[in-house]
Amino acid sequence: MPLTELGVESTLEHGHDEFRYLAVGTGTPTANGCGAEIARVLIATKRVSGRVRQFEALFTNSEGVGDITEWAIHKSAAGTDCLVYKALDEALPHTSAKPLLVSVSEPWNDA
Repeated sequence: MPLTELGVESTLEHGHDEFRYLAVGTGTPTANGCGAEIARVLIATKRVSGRVRQFEALFTNSEGVGDITEWAIHKSAAGTDCLVYKALDEALPHTSAKPLLVSVSEPWNDA
């Protein structure tokens, strides 16, 4: 059953609005989120373009310091309800020298 573009846009724009936190870690993610979470912050921006929803979150120079290898989007500031997660192909070093802006793109297909 194919979805209309309007249906896709509405789902991406309003679906899962309760998932508002982005976590980063230094381990391997699971369905519960980061395996070794080091920081979790409120998602600052959510944008929808076509069939892609993009989330952005800013980690200050004191948040998420380490070699980041994973990320996850969560429902709350401390729970394990996870919407989507991913391991990075290679570690992303984050030092206390400057903040880190994390941008996650979630493509959505009906296939």
